[in-house]
Amino acid sequence: MIYVGMRRTCRGRYVIRFTVLAEPPYEAGEDVMIVERYAGALEQAVHESPEDFLWLQKRWKYPRGAVAEPIVAAE
Repeated sequence: MIYVGMRRTCRGRYVIRFTVLAEPPYEAGEDVMIVERYAGALEQAVHESPEDFLWLQKRWKYPRGAVAEPIVAAE
């Protein structure tokens, strides 16, 4: 399992960092450990560069434009 962290250096340019979370063979119960490692890596990435994470989440902030109602034929 590899975590890929990206950080924006300037407009259109990114630095990518690969972090190994776990290597095969996977043992029983290791899935919980992998999820915890992933959450830790993600949390660290957000702390290092919160503006990149929040920039990605802006798309959920604003509602989409008005959606046209489907046209129903009169009977």
